Amino acid sequence: MEVPCCIVKGKSRLGSANFNDKYEENRKKWGGGVMGSKSQARTKAKEKLLAREAAQRMT
Repeated sequence: MEVPCCIVKGKSRLGSANFNDKYEENRKKWGGGVMGSKSQARTKAKEKLLAREAAQRMT
C-alpha cells in the first residue's frame, strides 16, 4: 500500500499545492461595475465635456 507524499517548502506552499481551482467561481465577489447615482452623473458630465472638446477640435 503506497502512501501519497508531498515535500514542500513551508506551510503556505502546502496550502497552495492543496488548493483546488474548481471552486474559484463560487468564491465571494464584490462590485460588478455598478456605479451609484453620483458617480454616474460625474461620468456622464465628463463624457459630455470630452465630446464637446472633440467637436471643437474637428472644427
